[in-house]
Amino acid sequence: MRVMTLALAALLQVNFAYAENGVFPKRDNLVGVSQLLTNDFMGDGRDRWRTGSYALSYTFGDSVENGLPGRPWQLMEYRFRAEILAPENLTLPIAFPDRPYAGVLGFGAFTHFETERFNYSFGGELVFVGPSTGLGDFQSNLHDIMNIGQPQMLADQLPNKIYPTVQGEISHDFFTLGDRQTLIRPFFEAQAGIETYARAGVDFVFGNGFQRGFFTRDPNTGFLVSNARRGNTRNFGFMLGGDVAYVADSHLLPESRGYTLRPIRPRVRAGMVYEGNSFGLFYGATWLGREFEAQRESQIVGSVRLSLRF
Repeated sequence: MRVMTLALAALLQVNFAYAENGVFPKRDNLVGVSQLLTNDFMGDGRDRWRTGSYALSYTFGDSVENGLPGRPWQLMEYRFRAEILAPENLTLPIAFPDRPYAGVLGFGAFTHFETERFNYSFGGELVFVGPSTGLGDFQSNLHDIMNIGQPQMLADQLPNKIYPTVQGEISHDFFTLGDRQTLIRPFFEAQAGIETYARAGVDFVFGNGFQRGFFTRDPNTGFLVSNARRGNTRNFGFMLGGDVAYVADSHLLPESRGYTLRPIRPRVRAGMVYEGNSFGLFYGATWLGREFEAQRESQIVGSVRLSLRF
């Protein structure tokens, strides 16, 4: 996934919405929209492993101006995500011992609420893997248009399967400085399904205007993505974060194919975000640790979000 991929996906990144008096989509209980495009071309410039993803969430329910609701099911996030995973060398017909090629689509629903300053999120998704996702053909066609090396291992990619997946997270917010310009959010997350793991980490948000907002978490990088815009002021801030997961099982790196998981999977991320009256921009970079024994090294991916409001 290279420049053309980024150009096409950037079109999906543009958020058009009516300001003040209008609502898009026309649902009175739309709380917010979050989306994030991630690609290794914007990171270390390579085309490998967790090479590209896109996540889009629509959240409906009670207003979050004064915090999350106190009970589940009153605030619901509906998420779509797509991801391409690939070996380091796309020209080989068989990827092993490098990671197998996989196209991944996920459709899920999650509820968010808080009690006694603890934030909770839990839900599930159906994760589709294999040629039927069409992502392998999508990447192949793009590479053909750009006249660069096409993935040759599509015949050996992970087969069509559906993996029901459940996920939950608990976090706690700490604020520093009298005007609450710094948010510290430690969290614990667990998942069972397409990949089974337990993860612990912490995020920092610096700058005015973001700390009391509602965030969703990008599943691939872990970035907190602003979901509900607060007011019409101009806000600028920075985000830092990191976490470590203990991975017990992964259907994306199946043992039946001879892969040996690295049980400890770390991530470190940093980004900057700006929100104005009609324009918003986020860029961040994430260091991803090695996921399996045959992976030669870690990688860095870049993430971007562009918002235009009318």
